[in-house]
Amino acid sequence: MKRIKGNTLDILCGLLLTLVTAFLLFLGKVPHAQVFMILIMCALYVFGSFLSAFTSALVIIGYNYYILTDQWKSLILSTGSFINMLAFIVAIVLVFSLMEYYKHHHEKLEQDLQAENEDYKRRIEGLENALEYDTLTMLKSRQAYRKDFDQLLKKETLVVYVDVDDFKNFNDHYGHRTGDFVLSSVAHQLIDAFGQEHCYRYGGDEFILVLPHQDDHLVTSALQAIQDKLKSFTYRDDPLEISFTAGYCYGKANTSHTMRQIMKQADLNLYYSKARRKGSIFGSEYYPMEFEAD
Repeated sequence: MKRIKGNTLDILCGLLLTLVTAFLLFLGKVPHAQVFMILIMCALYVFGSFLSAFTSALVIIGYNYYILTDQWKSLILSTGSFINMLAFIVAIVLVFSLMEYYKHHHEKLEQDLQAENEDYKRRIEGLENALEYDTLTMLKSRQAYRKDFDQLLKKETLVVYVDVDDFKNFNDHYGHRTGDFVLSSVAHQLIDAFGQEHCYRYGGDEFILVLPHQDDHLVTSALQAIQDKLKSFTYRDDPLEISFTAGYCYGKANTSHTMRQIMKQADLNLYYSKARRKGSIFGSEYYPMEFEAD
């Protein structure tokens, strides 16, 4: 029903607009009035619909027939008038053909442009995903951490810094493939224990865990369990004795400044752990008064 109403309106629009134009041009005795009417037809096609333009074309042909028959005094066209009428109809058909061609050409260009935009968006998303995840460890990257930063605020948070012990020695004595194996092994254990969404590769051999606050003893126990597993890892039958040192801090990150201070305190606790002995884990609650001045 809506389509029928729409078709009727298109026909009426083309009919009335062209008739009114023809009437005004006829009263004004404007020479070559058909040219102006063809322009009206083109406007109806561009801004209206094919049906309204087609109706307009029929009116224009009727108007031209009206003129050629000297206002219908003689309904039979002379040879010259017939040729004139035929040429006029051919001209209208050509105009319609050109408009159809350019319409479809324009639609194809729009479709191609839309396809290119979608392809571009997919590539951008692919690049963003590649930047957000470290390809070696499958942990989130430092860039992903920056992106997630605001979502970590106003929550009770426990931040853990993890640093692989003597990582340079693995690269120097066994080669970079062994070093890659060590990093990926530590990363996979962290993912299994804490979930990929909470684990970030922050530097070369440094990882950060950003966890919803929980009993820090449970976190320490989980980290120690990972340490125990890593000690038995081998690469090409060579025992590696992988270990890491960790420092953590927990508290509520009400602001971005507080979150950075919690991270700073976790980093300081990591250095304290290293000073005690490699492979140790040390953490504390966030103390604002002690670190705000830094």
